[in-house]
Amino acid sequence: MNCDFRVTLCYKKGKKLCYSKLEAFRVTSTCSDVRLQDILDHTCFRLCQYLYKVLEGYNVEEQSNLEMIGKWDCDV
Repeated sequence: MNCDFRVTLCYKKGKKLCYSKLEAFRVTSTCSDVRLQDILDHTCFRLCQYLYKVLEGYNVEEQSNLEMIGKWDCDV
């Protein structure tokens, strides 16, 4: 197995982890959309994975009371 092939496999595997579950997407011949709650859930999940070492220092009560605060905006 050459190095380029292994890198491509790792890249594809990592890229799949960046997407919400398939059920979150709806595509028709006229439109497409993604459920916002699924995007937020997936974002929180990935942040918790990334911050695992930080979060394991919190006690159980602190971990169960974590909140995600977000902001959205639309430029006109």
